[in-house]
Amino acid sequence: MLEAVDLLEGNEGNYTLSPTSQNYLVKSSDINQLLVLDKMITKDSEFPALSEALFGEEEQEKVNHDRLHSVPWARMENLILMNERAKGGSEQAAASFAESIPGFEDCRKMIDFVGNTGYHALAILDKNQELQAHVYDLPEVCENAKKVQQDHASFDRLTYHGFDLRNNDPFGEDYDLFFLSNYLYGLSKNARIEFFKKVNKSMVKGGIFISNHMTSEVDGNLYLRHTIFELMGTIRKRPPHQLYEGLLEEVLRETGFDDFQVKQPGQSLPLPMLLLAAKKVRDI
Repeated sequence: MLEAVDLLEGNEGNYTLSPTSQNYLVKSSDINQLLVLDKMITKDSEFPALSEALFGEEEQEKVNHDRLHSVPWARMENLILMNERAKGGSEQAAASFAESIPGFEDCRKMIDFVGNTGYHALAILDKNQELQAHVYDLPEVCENAKKVQQDHASFDRLTYHGFDLRNNDPFGEDYDLFFLSNYLYGLSKNARIEFFKKVNKSMVKGGIFISNHMTSEVDGNLYLRHTIFELMGTIRKRPPHQLYEGLLEEVLRETGFDDFQVKQPGQSLPLPMLLLAAKKVRDI
Protein backbone atom coordinates (compact mmCIF):
# COMPACT_ATOMS: atom_id res chain seq x y z
CA MET A 1 0.00 0.00 0.00
CA LEU A 2 2.77 2.48 0.89
CA GLU A 3 4.49 1.72 -2.38
CA ALA A 4 1.21 2.11 -4.28
CA VAL A 5 0.67 5.63 -2.97
CA ASP A 6 4.30 6.59 -3.68
CA LEU A 7 5.52 6.73 -0.07
CA LEU A 8 8.08 3.94 -0.51
CA GLU A 9 10.17 2.76 -3.45
CA GLY A 10 10.87 -0.97 -3.68
CA ASN A 11 13.67 -2.87 -5.39
CA GLU A 12 13.81 -6.66 -4.94
CA GLY A 13 12.47 -6.53 -1.42
CA ASN A 14 14.48 -3.47 -0.34
CA TYR A 15 12.57 -0.28 0.36
CA THR A 16 13.63 3.34 0.63
CA LEU A 17 11.74 6.59 1.17
CA SER A 18 10.31 7.99 -2.04
CA PRO A 19 10.82 11.67 -2.98
CA THR A 20 7.22 12.24 -1.84
CA SER A 21 8.03 10.93 1.66
CA GLN A 22 11.27 12.88 1.79
CA ASN A 23 9.37 16.07 0.98
CA TYR A 24 6.28 15.62 3.15
CA LEU A 25 7.10 13.11 5.92
CA VAL A 26 10.55 14.13 7.16
CA LYS A 27 10.85 16.74 9.91
CA SER A 28 13.85 18.43 8.32
CA SER A 29 11.84 19.26 5.16
CA ASP A 30 10.47 22.81 4.95
CA ILE A 31 7.24 21.49 3.42
CA ASN A 32 6.69 18.54 5.75
CA GLN A 33 3.05 17.68 6.45
CA LEU A 34 3.55 15.96 9.80
CA LEU A 35 1.39 18.43 11.71
CA VAL A 36 -1.44 17.82 9.26
CA LEU A 37 -1.16 14.05 9.63
CA ASP A 38 -1.04 14.30 13.41
CA LYS A 39 -4.28 16.28 13.44
CA MET A 40 -5.96 13.89 11.02
CA ILE A 41 -5.53 10.82 13.23
CA THR A 42 -6.95 12.33 16.41
CA LYS A 43 -10.20 11.05 17.86
CA ASP A 44 -12.34 13.74 16.21
CA SER A 45 -11.09 13.00 12.70
CA GLU A 46 -12.44 10.58 10.13
CA PHE A 47 -9.79 7.89 10.57
CA PRO A 48 -10.97 6.27 13.83
CA ALA A 49 -14.29 5.49 12.13
CA LEU A 50 -12.82 4.42 8.79
CA SER A 51 -13.35 0.69 9.27
CA GLU A 52 -16.97 1.19 10.36
CA ALA A 53 -17.61 3.33 7.29
CA LEU A 54 -16.00 0.82 4.93
CA PHE A 55 -18.09 -2.04 6.28
CA GLY A 56 -21.31 -0.05 6.52
CA GLU A 57 -21.70 -0.38 10.25
CA GLU A 58 -24.08 1.83 12.17
CA GLU A 59 -21.34 3.98 13.74
CA GLN A 60 -20.85 5.69 10.39
CA GLU A 61 -23.88 7.89 10.98
CA LYS A 62 -22.29 9.40 14.09
CA VAL A 63 -18.97 10.44 12.54
CA ASN A 64 -18.18 14.13 13.08
CA HIS A 65 -21.82 15.07 13.57
CA ASP A 66 -20.94 18.09 15.68
CA ARG A 67 -18.23 19.30 13.30
CA LEU A 68 -20.57 19.08 10.31
CA HIS A 69 -22.87 21.61 11.98
CA SER A 70 -20.14 24.04 13.00
CA VAL A 71 -17.64 26.33 11.28
CA PRO A 72 -14.49 24.26 11.83
CA TRP A 73 -12.10 26.50 9.91
CA ALA A 74 -12.87 29.43 12.20
CA ARG A 75 -10.88 27.81 15.00
CA MET A 76 -7.29 28.94 15.34
CA GLU A 77 -5.83 25.42 15.39
CA ASN A 78 -7.55 24.57 12.12
CA LEU A 79 -6.41 27.77 10.43
CA ILE A 80 -2.85 26.90 11.40
CA LEU A 81 -3.43 23.41 10.03
CA MET A 82 -4.58 24.81 6.69
CA ASN A 83 -1.41 26.90 6.45
CA GLU A 84 0.70 23.82 7.09
CA ARG A 85 -1.22 21.87 4.45
CA ALA A 86 -0.62 24.65 1.91
CA LYS A 87 3.13 24.16 2.37
CA GLY A 88 2.65 20.97 0.36
CA GLY A 89 3.13 23.13 -2.72
CA SER A 90 -0.39 24.23 -3.68
CA GLU A 91 0.14 27.89 -2.80
CA GLN A 92 3.39 28.15 -4.79
CA ALA A 93 1.93 26.26 -7.75
CA ALA A 94 -0.99 28.70 -7.85
CA ALA A 95 1.29 31.73 -7.51
CA SER A 96 3.61 30.55 -10.29
CA PHE A 97 0.62 29.91 -12.54
CA ALA A 98 -0.74 33.41 -11.86
CA GLU A 99 2.67 34.92 -12.66
CA SER A 100 2.72 33.11 -16.03
CA ILE A 101 -0.54 34.69 -17.26
CA PRO A 102 -0.09 37.64 -19.64
CA GLY A 103 -1.25 40.81 -17.92
CA PHE A 104 -0.57 39.59 -14.38
CA GLU A 105 2.19 42.13 -13.94
CA ASP A 106 -0.35 44.92 -14.51
CA CYS A 107 -2.81 43.68 -11.87
CA ARG A 108 -3.25 46.02 -8.92
CA LYS A 109 -6.28 44.71 -7.00
CA MET A 110 -7.13 41.07 -6.33
CA ILE A 111 -9.67 39.13 -4.31
CA ASP A 112 -9.04 35.77 -2.67
CA PHE A 113 -12.65 34.62 -2.38
CA VAL A 114 -13.39 32.49 0.69
CA GLY A 115 -9.63 32.64 1.11
CA ASN A 116 -9.22 31.24 4.62
CA THR A 117 -6.04 32.82 6.05
CA GLY A 118 -5.03 34.22 2.66
CA TYR A 119 -2.14 31.83 2.11
CA HIS A 120 -2.78 31.78 -1.65
CA ALA A 121 -3.14 35.57 -1.77
CA LEU A 122 0.14 36.09 0.08
CA ALA A 123 2.00 33.75 -2.27
CA ILE A 124 0.57 35.67 -5.25
CA LEU A 125 1.46 39.02 -3.65
CA ASP A 126 5.07 37.88 -3.50
CA LYS A 127 5.02 37.65 -7.32
CA ASN A 128 3.74 41.21 -7.86
CA GLN A 129 4.94 43.94 -5.54
CA GLU A 130 2.34 46.45 -6.82
CA LEU A 131 -0.62 44.20 -6.06
CA GLN A 132 -3.08 44.69 -3.19
CA ALA A 133 -5.12 41.68 -2.02
CA HIS A 134 -8.51 41.39 -0.32
CA VAL A 135 -9.47 38.17 1.45
CA TYR A 136 -13.18 37.55 1.99
CA ASP A 137 -14.26 34.90 4.49
CA LEU A 138 -16.44 34.54 7.58
CA PRO A 139 -15.78 37.24 10.22
CA GLU A 140 -14.49 34.74 12.78
CA VAL A 141 -12.11 33.28 10.20
CA CYS A 142 -10.74 36.71 9.31
CA GLU A 143 -10.10 37.69 12.93
CA ASN A 144 -7.97 34.62 13.58
CA ALA A 145 -6.36 34.75 10.14
CA LYS A 146 -4.85 38.15 10.93
CA LYS A 147 -3.03 36.63 13.89
CA VAL A 148 -1.82 33.68 11.85
CA GLN A 149 -0.39 35.77 9.01
CA GLN A 150 0.71 38.97 10.75
CA ASP A 151 4.43 38.21 10.38
CA HIS A 152 4.34 37.54 6.65
CA ALA A 153 6.44 39.95 4.58
CA SER A 154 3.48 40.97 2.39
CA PHE A 155 0.93 41.25 5.20
CA ASP A 156 0.71 45.04 4.84
CA ARG A 157 -0.75 44.59 1.34
CA LEU A 158 -3.47 42.23 2.52
CA THR A 159 -6.90 43.29 3.83
CA TYR A 160 -9.40 40.92 5.44
CA HIS A 161 -13.15 41.36 5.03
CA GLY A 162 -15.60 39.42 7.15
CA PHE A 163 -18.69 38.44 5.12
CA ASP A 164 -21.24 35.65 4.78
CA LEU A 165 -22.22 34.55 1.30
CA ARG A 166 -25.36 32.89 2.68
CA ASN A 167 -26.64 36.39 3.49
CA ASN A 168 -25.74 37.59 -0.01
CA ASP A 169 -23.14 39.96 1.46
CA PRO A 170 -21.25 42.00 -1.19
CA PHE A 171 -17.59 41.22 -1.85
CA GLY A 172 -16.18 44.34 -3.47
CA GLU A 173 -15.60 45.51 -7.03
CA ASP A 174 -13.03 46.62 -9.63
CA TYR A 175 -10.87 43.52 -9.28
CA ASP A 176 -8.42 42.81 -12.06
CA LEU A 177 -7.56 39.43 -10.50
CA PHE A 178 -10.16 37.09 -8.98
CA PHE A 179 -8.76 33.98 -7.27
CA LEU A 180 -11.10 31.13 -6.32
CA SER A 181 -9.95 27.92 -4.63
CA ASN A 182 -11.90 24.84 -3.53
CA TYR A 183 -15.29 26.56 -3.46
CA LEU A 184 -17.39 25.27 -6.36
CA TYR A 185 -17.79 21.64 -5.31
CA GLY A 186 -21.36 20.49 -4.81
CA LEU A 187 -22.97 23.47 -6.57
CA SER A 188 -25.43 22.87 -9.39
CA LYS A 189 -24.77 24.33 -12.83
CA ASN A 190 -27.43 27.00 -12.26
CA ALA A 191 -25.89 27.95 -8.91
CA ARG A 192 -22.47 28.24 -10.56
CA ILE A 193 -23.89 30.44 -13.30
CA GLU A 194 -25.50 32.78 -10.76
CA PHE A 195 -22.27 32.92 -8.80
CA PHE A 196 -20.16 33.74 -11.86
CA LYS A 197 -22.55 36.50 -12.84
CA LYS A 198 -21.61 38.13 -9.54
CA VAL A 199 -17.94 37.45 -10.18
CA ASN A 200 -18.24 39.13 -13.58
CA LYS A 201 -19.83 42.23 -12.07
CA SER A 202 -17.05 42.50 -9.48
CA MET A 203 -14.27 42.53 -12.10
CA VAL A 204 -12.93 45.05 -14.59
CA LYS A 205 -13.09 44.12 -18.26
CA GLY A 206 -9.95 42.23 -19.21
CA GLY A 207 -9.47 41.05 -15.63
CA ILE A 208 -8.05 37.62 -14.86
CA PHE A 209 -10.04 34.88 -13.16
CA ILE A 210 -8.17 31.89 -11.68
CA SER A 211 -9.76 28.64 -10.50
CA ASN A 212 -7.81 26.24 -8.26
CA HIS A 213 -9.93 23.09 -7.85
CA MET A 214 -9.38 19.35 -7.69
CA THR A 215 -10.03 17.14 -10.68
CA SER A 216 -10.46 13.39 -10.97
CA GLU A 217 -9.24 13.45 -14.58
CA VAL A 218 -5.83 12.10 -13.59
CA ASP A 219 -4.19 8.70 -13.44
CA GLY A 220 -1.47 6.87 -11.55
CA ASN A 221 -0.59 7.94 -8.04
CA LEU A 222 -2.59 11.15 -8.27
CA TYR A 223 -5.72 9.14 -9.03
CA LEU A 224 -5.10 6.89 -6.04
CA ARG A 225 -4.45 9.83 -3.71
CA HIS A 226 -7.62 11.57 -4.86
CA THR A 227 -9.66 8.40 -4.45
CA ILE A 228 -8.47 8.07 -0.85
CA PHE A 229 -9.25 11.76 -0.24
CA GLU A 230 -12.75 11.30 -1.67
CA LEU A 231 -13.32 8.28 0.57
CA MET A 232 -12.41 10.40 3.58
CA GLY A 233 -14.78 13.11 2.40
CA THR A 234 -17.62 10.64 1.92
CA ILE A 235 -17.22 9.53 5.53
CA ARG A 236 -17.55 13.16 6.59
CA LYS A 237 -20.56 13.59 4.26
CA ARG A 238 -18.89 16.24 2.10
CA PRO A 239 -19.82 16.67 -1.58
CA PRO A 240 -17.40 15.19 -4.13
CA HIS A 241 -14.29 17.36 -4.39
CA GLN A 242 -13.79 17.40 -8.14
CA LEU A 243 -14.49 19.87 -10.92
CA TYR A 244 -14.25 19.00 -14.60
CA GLU A 245 -12.37 21.38 -16.85
CA GLY A 246 -15.00 21.26 -19.62
CA LEU A 247 -17.89 22.06 -17.29
CA LEU A 248 -16.04 25.00 -15.75
CA GLU A 249 -15.16 26.44 -19.15
CA GLU A 250 -18.79 26.08 -20.28
CA VAL A 251 -20.08 28.07 -17.30
CA LEU A 252 -17.37 30.72 -17.66
CA ARG A 253 -18.14 31.25 -21.37
CA GLU A 254 -21.81 31.66 -20.53
CA THR A 255 -20.99 34.37 -17.98
CA GLY A 256 -18.62 36.56 -20.01
CA PHE A 257 -15.22 34.84 -19.84
CA ASP A 258 -12.89 33.41 -22.48
CA ASP A 259 -9.17 33.12 -23.41
CA PHE A 260 -8.54 30.06 -21.26
CA GLN A 261 -5.23 28.82 -19.95
CA VAL A 262 -4.88 25.53 -18.08
CA LYS A 263 -2.17 23.90 -16.03
CA GLN A 264 -2.69 20.21 -15.33
CA PRO A 265 -1.99 18.86 -11.81
CA GLY A 266 1.66 18.28 -11.02
CA GLN A 267 2.64 14.83 -9.83
CA SER A 268 4.62 16.36 -6.95
CA LEU A 269 1.47 17.80 -5.32
CA PRO A 270 -0.38 15.81 -2.64
CA LEU A 271 -3.71 16.24 -4.48
CA PRO A 272 -4.65 16.85 -8.14
CA MET A 273 -5.23 20.60 -8.31
CA LEU A 274 -6.26 21.82 -11.76
CA LEU A 275 -5.41 25.47 -12.38
CA LEU A 276 -7.55 27.27 -14.95
CA ALA A 277 -7.42 30.95 -15.91
CA ALA A 278 -9.80 33.00 -18.03
CA LYS A 279 -10.16 36.66 -19.00
CA LYS A 280 -13.35 38.68 -18.56
CA VAL A 281 -14.18 39.62 -22.17
CA ARG A 282 -17.64 41.14 -21.75
CA ASP A 283 -20.01 42.54 -19.17
CA ILE A 284 -23.24 40.70 -18.52
